[in-house]
Amino acid sequence: MVFFNIFRNGCYLLLYSDFSIHLTNYWFFMSMLLLFMCKNMHNPLMSLPLLIKSPEKLDTFLQIVIGAEDAEDYAGYMLEHEDELSPIVEKYRSKTPKARYLDFNQGVDGRKINDDNMTQLARLAIKPLRIAFDVIKLKDTYCAAVRTAHRHGIKEISNYILFNYKDKPEDLYERLKINIELNRELGIQIFSFPMKYSPINRTDRSYIGVNWTKKSIRAISAILQVTKGVVAAGSDFFYKAFGNTLEEYFELLAMPRELIMFRHHFEENGTTAAWKKLYQAMSDEQKKELMEFTSHTVAELKQTPCPEQFREILPYYLIKYNGKKDQMGDGAVQLSLMDDSDIVFEDQ
Repeated sequence: MVFFNIFRNGCYLLLYSDFSIHLTNYWFFMSMLLLFMCKNMHNPLMSLPLLIKSPEKLDTFLQIVIGAEDAEDYAGYMLEHEDELSPIVEKYRSKTPKARYLDFNQGVDGRKINDDNMTQLARLAIKPLRIAFDVIKLKDTYCAAVRTAHRHGIKEISNYILFNYKDKPEDLYERLKINIELNRELGIQIFSFPMKYSPINRTDRSYIGVNWTKKSIRAISAILQVTKGVVAAGSDFFYKAFGNTLEEYFELLAMPRELIMFRHHFEENGTTAAWKKLYQAMSDEQKKELMEFTSHTVAELKQTPCPEQFREILPYYLIKYNGKKDQMGDGAVQLSLMDDSDIVFEDQ
């Protein structure tokens, strides 16, 4: 019988080692049994008399279940009373098919995953298995953990990826790309969730990691806003969102926010191509300085003297797209210069 198998197979200790979950709490034990029995979990105790019609069987059921409160070994106690309890549970339990999944809502430490504990984890209906991938130096460990999970039948993995801590922007790209490659290699689905680091002693979310800039953080935010925070498993999706190469990725980080958010529109009307032409003509040092300068907000940029080397490219960072195809009546996009004069960049 399915319910008693969790005790007979030793799975009252569902996992072991660093992933132990024991039925050492009576109310947890009760919840498992009642969940197995009742459709109405809003008030399961009240529904039992309606479920178990026979007064004698109801009395037997309650005596055994209540007696479990004083048992030191719940699994042993249940197995002792299996012959009495099993026919009642089997007759009256809900037989409506249910899709139930176990979700550890925190990332499992990939460094502790091995064949032994994954054998136990795979016995549970885990969907998805969440594994953290917070630093690039754990690449080999993380990949080994994913491959171990795959060997044991895990096909859906959710992945937390910390950024804006001690990592570099290229580390984020590399970790996301590794997931795409693992998806292709193993035929599984890994959904990545980049998580921006913010110190717990800060009351705001303005912290910028030592290797990041405000502009690069805003660019990642813009990409994730379009994807609703998820980096999906498909390779086409990833390379379009984050670039085919590191060079394209850094170009996206430097791109004006509106051109990221409404990429199709600005690619179609030629604005993105015009911005890229100016950006790609810059030296590496100029690109670095541009990232720092455009870390200012739009309001700040309008009040900040513009370096001569950025006067041509800066108007693209002041674009405000309102979502309409014809912003100025003829499809043009208006760009505001620092001196409040206007440039009209016509559709190509």
